[in-house]
Amino acid sequence: QDSYIISEDFQRQTNQRCYAVLDGHGEIGHLVSKRCSQQLCGHFVKSQLDMSLAFRLMQQDLSQCELDIRCSGATCVFVHLHDRYLRVANIGDSRGVLGHLDGTNICATPLTSDHKPDRHDEQRRIVACGGQVSCRQLVVGHSSNGPITLPLGPPRVWYRRNNSHGDTMGLAMSRSFGDAIAHGLGV
Repeated sequence: QDSYIISEDFQRQTNQRCYAVLDGHGEIGHLVSKRCSQQLCGHFVKSQLDMSLAFRLMQQDLSQCELDIRCSGATCVFVHLHDRYLRVANIGDSRGVLGHLDGTNICATPLTSDHKPDRHDEQRRIVACGGQVSCRQLVVGHSSNGPITLPLGPPRVWYRRNNSHGDTMGLAMSRSFGDAIAHGLGV
């Protein structure tokens, strides 16, 4: 469900480049990540190279297209290189890391911070919007006080999918493209 962008002559200028990796999730996450890979650079140009605005325009684009993005989406890490200046933005848990040589060792420097539901600032926003953050629970036994459980898997933003089964679903990141139902809960 992954897609990418490689634009080595961004805006027909050899000193500007754009790169992105998109990680789709959900039933049609592959289509969401593909649309983002096709449209995001155009939104970046339209926003006059404002990454935050380009991401908002991308979400609007997805909301207005024919794709059913209620329960599918994509995370993204986006890089704009202009001469020697590097700008990086991310949404969700797609991560940017810069590798550099330190003598003979290759060192990694994080360039982004994951948007996870249990990150304090993210959880506060989600709860304020009516969302719920928790892990799945595995019942391992029972006591006089009720079931004994252990957390299972990553913290998620939980929501109910409106279908014939009334499925409860969880999103393991606190920001994404698509995922319209979860966006109503602070994602």
